[in-house]
Amino acid sequence: MPGAGKTLYLGATATYGSSIKAGTYTPAFTIDVNYDSRTPTSFPQTADIGFDIPLSIDTVADVNIGHVKAITTGTYVIDTTGNVTASGGGQWLNGPTRAGNLLIHGSATQTISISAGSYVNGGISTGVKPTAATCSYNGGAAAACTLSTQAAPTAAGKTLLLGVTVTISNTKQTDGTTATPSFTVTVTYS
Repeated sequence: MPGAGKTLYLGATATYGSSIKAGTYTPAFTIDVNYDSRTPTSFPQTADIGFDIPLSIDTVADVNIGHVKAITTGTYVIDTTGNVTASGGGQWLNGPTRAGNLLIHGSATQTISISAGSYVNGGISTGVKPTAATCSYNGGAAAACTLSTQAAPTAAGKTLLLGVTVTISNTKQTDGTTATPSFTVTVTYS
């Protein structure tokens, strides 16, 4: 008999699949208390469960190849340190160069995978094509942007430096113009 009151401690088992997203969930259940043959009294209960923190990316700096020779086809490779090399008739001229710089925030315990894709041409007649992005995550060696099982980014964030190959396929890129081809970096929990 509960008398003036007795404590009932509750436990719960949470079962979830691999498709669960980061965030907080509040599954619910009901406790029924029966006393003799009287109508049971129901007490709704919740079992809050949080799943890590979601990934987020801050852009510190976009890729900048600087100035190149106009009205000329060629290929330019900027590495993850910001160095540019030209080939195939291309000629780098001057200006500031900069590797892309992203800050990835997320879990302190879950590893991540990083990939690059969705390359979009830019420039006049879409003659400036980006391909073959390279990544250097958390001070690691530069490699193709197909990195898996990388260190957890933590809430403070870890740096991802980006390089890319850009090919100019026509002679329509005139002096004084700027092309802005693009690509997408995708980060997921492993």
